[in-house]
Amino acid sequence: MLTLEELEQDALQRHIPVMQKEGILFLIEQLQKNKQLHVLKLVQQLVIQR
Repeated sequence: MLTLEELEQDALQRHIPVMQKEGILFLIEQLQKNKQLHVLKLVQQLVIQR
């Protein structure tokens, strides 16, 4: 698995936009908290909870 820094470097070399670190860390936290492996499943779960 790549570190956050390696991921950023690779994305910058390929001219791919990168989320801010705070956003990435929040997303990872929510995935772990809700025991999800896929972002779309997490979004579905969060929408249903509202």
